[in-house]
Amino acid sequence: LLEQPIASVNTDLYARGAHSLLMIRALGMIRERFAIQVELKPFLECATIREQAMLIEREERTGLLLDTLGMQPASDNDVELVL
Repeated sequence: LLEQPIASVNTDLYARGAHSLLMIRALGMIRERFAIQVELKPFLECATIREQAMLIEREERTGLLLDTLGMQPASDNDVELVL
């Protein structure tokens, strides 16, 4: 989404040009790919890919999985997440 390489999972995405609209698009891709409901506000507070991954992992353990809502994760061929 940033259309530029990210050097590290610890790179501050906002410092590299991310903004809330891009992060909302990324969140939609993550929801589709992993079939997990991640809340918007905590996701927007994650400035790095590492923080986002930790949030997603926590939600996988404790959160609302979308398959309970009749949704299935996308196959690996369906979604490409590029930040």
